[in-house]
Formats: sequence, structure tokens, C-alpha cells
Amino acid sequence: MSEHQPSRLRRLRALARLFAGPRLSRLPADQRGVAAVEFAVIVPVLVTMYLGLVQVTQGVIVDRKVTLLARTLSDLTAQATKVPDTELNNIFEAARYVLQPIDPSPAKMMIASVYVDKDQKVKLCWAEVRNGMPKPNAIALPAGLMIPNSSVIVATAEYPYSAPVKLFKEVYNLSDTIYMRPRLVPQVPRETGGTTQVCSTT
Repeated sequence: MSEHQPSRLRRLRALARLFAGPRLSRLPADQRGVAAVEFAVIVPVLVTMYLGLVQVTQGVIVDRKVTLLARTLSDLTAQATKVPDTELNNIFEAARYVLQPIDPSPAKMMIASVYVDKDQKVKLCWAEVRNGMPKPNAIALPAGLMIPNSSVIVATAEYPYSAPVKLFKEVYNLSDTIYMRPRLVPQVPRETGGTTQVCSTT
């Protein structure tokens, strides 16, 4: 008989005793390690929920900033009596600061003045854009603003929001449009190159 056989037999007998008798009957009731298994199962779900919440929260914050950007553009323009080149640049530059601490460089902006004539037809008096925003050929107004012989300042802001955690989409194109009446003059004229752009009231 080999000298290793007795020790091997002892190990086999010990293993048999482990899975026999009272110890084996207690195995189904043993709860040790259950918490660790449950934790391992639920952690991926909790992490996904947390990251999704971060993405949604950040998106809501940026969306609110885009609305404030459009509101600032329309409000500053509506308070002006005229918009020369210098004033226009100042309005665009000042409005960008409401996006901070979000990076304002991707923001697209548009300011326009429209006039509703006596027949309730909307005329585009002038429009200025920044940062790749397409210049409109015409602008539609909500039904509540279709008042004959009235002027409206229209401002639109767009922002390509890139989520910090890529769970659903990589980029969300957020945008908003704000409408305001001129405060100090019937229409806000645009002055550029020695000419004044304003819609005829006739």
C-alpha cells in the first residue's frame, strides 16, 4: 500500500462526513452568503438607475438654460429702440452668459422681428443668426399673437446637448422659441450699413 493512501482515505472520509448526517440536513436552511448574492444581482440595476437619473437631470438643467437663452435674446431686443450692428453683437454676447457654467460655444441663436398686417399676414422684417443657425425666410406665429397691425420679436435658441453618460442617445437637440412685444417702440428697426430695416405698416 502506498504511504499516501492512508492520508487520502482520511480526506475522503472527512469529506463524506461533511455531506452526511446533520450537516447536510442543515444546508437548505443556511442563509450565509444570501446578502452577497442579492447585492451582486441588484448592483447593476442600481448603477443603471443612478446613471439614468444623472443623464435626465443634466438634460433638464440644460433645457432650462436654453429657454433662458431664448428669453434673454428676445427680452433684450424688445427693450431696444433700434438694433445697430454693435447693439446686436452685444445682445448675442450677453445672452450667451446665461448658459454658464455650461459651455456656450455650441449654442445656435436667432433673433427676428415680424409684423402682422391688417389682414393678419405675417411679414418678416429682419432676422439675424449666429453659430450656424439657418436664417429663416418666413416665421409662423402662434394664433394668440396674430393681432393685426402689431409687431413681435422672435428669438430661438438651439443647443446640441451631449449627455455625460451615454445610456440612451449620444446627443439631444434642445431648442426653444420665445415671443415678445417691443417695449418702447411699435417696431424695433434693424440698422446696418446705413440702412434701416422695418416693415411697412400699410
